[in-house]
Amino acid sequence: MFTIMAPVGVAKLPARLFLLFLCLTLRAGMLQFASATIQGYIGDRDMICPSVCRCDEDFIYCNDRGLSSIPSLPPSASVLYLQNNQINNPGLPTSLERQLAIRVVYLYDNELDEFPVHLPPSIRELHLQDNNIRTIPRSALARMPLLEKLHLDDNSISTVSIEDQAFADNPRLRLLFPFTQSPVQYPFRTACLPGRTPSR
Repeated sequence: MFTIMAPVGVAKLPARLFLLFLCLTLRAGMLQFASATIQGYIGDRDMICPSVCRCDEDFIYCNDRGLSSIPSLPPSASVLYLQNNQINNPGLPTSLERQLAIRVVYLYDNELDEFPVHLPPSIRELHLQDNNIRTIPRSALARMPLLEKLHLDDNSISTVSIEDQAFADNPRLRLLFPFTQSPVQYPFRTACLPGRTPSR
């Protein structure tokens, strides 16, 4: 019997193709891993500080940026500087309610026309001056039982737009600036604190 032998190069061809395929597969896997690593790094950086803001540890400076909404914030954020923007009520994400490290929020000189409701219950100090807020509802304030200082100067609030017992759920509230210091409105600056009945 005669045995037909294939040329050596032809016999090794399948093995070479297999090795080439293996190398290409490994290379593709490494590229995907590198891409995922880079994306994860970028994602982690985004969680550390929003790209449109400047951060100093847990102090987040997003003021004077022309923002219409609040960007995603790191979980460690405790003081938010959001003043002098164009943030309106739809620009307040519901996720803010879960940012339980936040203690102080500066939202003055924005475009809020309602008292914000998606703020975290951990807030101690809230600055809402120079907006267009018209009413003070008890339901919104009840979400912030630890509130100690509230600034509402230069809004569109009148004494009749303050809901009865609006501050009843804020036993720690000690500093309240709800109005400008016009002669008619001035008596109500301190009259709305818990335990007090507003003069009319």
